[in-house]
Amino acid sequence: MNVTTSDETLCELCWNDHTATFRDDEGRPVCGTHANVLEDGSWDGEPHEIVPLTPEEDQEEIEYVFVYGTLRNGSGYDAELKGFTKDDTGQFPTLIPSPDHTVCGEVHKVTTGRLRNLDRYEGTPHLYKRVEGPLGVWVYIGDPEKLGSKYTLPFEREFLQEQIDDATLTLEADFDPRKMPIERA
Repeated sequence: MNVTTSDETLCELCWNDHTATFRDDEGRPVCGTHANVLEDGSWDGEPHEIVPLTPEEDQEEIEYVFVYGTLRNGSGYDAELKGFTKDDTGQFPTLIPSPDHTVCGEVHKVTTGRLRNLDRYEGTPHLYKRVEGPLGVWVYIGDPEKLGSKYTLPFEREFLQEQIDDATLTLEADFDPRKMPIERA
């Protein structure tokens, strides 16, 4: 895939809009994160493709996801995940188990269709695995080796689930899931 520079506009592939300065082969504006992914392909050899949701998919069951890196956009509820530290030493951030540390992030309310698109975006299950965290909130944990991190840890679902089961999630005091907007963009 060839990625070329573009006038500054909004990324058409992100689940939350942010500035895009590149274009893909089809002329769609994409952000730097997507430009890298489209240029290199996903870790399993297939290009990441964020597919448009049908109206039915965008009305599916509601899920909650904790984000701590490139997916943060300021529109979710502030949250802290205790029991992990954020690792920024690789290409993209990931979480490393660390009982005495806390990761700041956001909790977003999404449809199951949007969650499937997030799985594609995150390269699940090859680059990141999605595990159910505290309070039933989904958390993406990346493979440190594939991300080029200085840390190593087993990238097995069972190990990651054991680590997240020991974590705690604290939400801001006025958290009310009924008032949360559903992320659709």
